[in-house]
Amino acid sequence: MTTIDDSLGEIRSVRNDIWRCRELLKSDLPDAEREIMEKRLLERRSTFERLLAFTFPLALTLCSGETRGEARNCKSIREE
Repeated sequence: MTTIDDSLGEIRSVRNDIWRCRELLKSDLPDAEREIMEKRLLERRSTFERLLAFTFPLALTLCSGETRGEARNCKSIREE
């Protein structure tokens, strides 16, 4: 069984990998290396989303213009 500390540590590690990929993509890379980094970034972002969904399974909703239980302009936090 995975503890919350283990899950948060893995989330941090993946987040740091995403940051490193983005920083490398800002530099001048040969086309082949750029393609590899773009692919890795997509994979890490997918992993990050999966870890977040697994660790924090509830999706909160932000609503503006809510009156007497009638919600308007609602947007899931995960949609941002």
